[in-house]
Amino acid sequence: MKYLKSLIFAFKEIFIMFILQYAVLIACIVCLGKDRSIVIGTILVCAVEILYVIFKLRNGKPAIGKHNLFPYALMGIGITTSYNMLLFAMGLCNNVMVDMNIFLNILASGIVGPIFEEILFRYSFVNSLKKFNSQKMVIFISSLVFAICHTGITTCIYAFIIGMVNAYLYLKKKDILIPIVIHMSANIFVNISTS
Repeated sequence: MKYLKSLIFAFKEIFIMFILQYAVLIACIVCLGKDRSIVIGTILVCAVEILYVIFKLRNGKPAIGKHNLFPYALMGIGITTSYNMLLFAMGLCNNVMVDMNIFLNILASGIVGPIFEEILFRYSFVNSLKKFNSQKMVIFISSLVFAICHTGITTCIYAFIIGMVNAYLYLKKKDILIPIVIHMSANIFVNISTS
């Protein structure tokens, strides 16, 4: 019962942030219409994410080590390339493209989004799950929740893989920049290669 209560409490922050993001997007669609809301909605969601990161960093400093981040950037690119090649080989590529400026897309899903998600899922959520004695359970639960918060089966599987790698490295290296760099490099590479 104690672990269940801790788990429910750990979900609170994720739940609040996603409700806030969807409220912003729904408000944009209602006020601006479906076609015109994507750019303004993306910018407003980025603003919410930036404010969240600033709030988290002011209330507690995540551990930042002095690691060489270049290999981790290559790891992010390698994971996304391997996964996309596997999807292509299996005939499961989905070329869903959103008509949005490439720079705004890179800013939103390649820079701001990964920083926000790593602070939310690795720094906050993983740290709140540390009450569980098993690191394997912490990695699995945080990765599963991270995957569920994404859309589409192939994206969920990819998010689960990235979540496992990032949770493991965050717990092992105790440096939030490592998962941020992996996540950013993977997302930026996908954005550039699919535009």
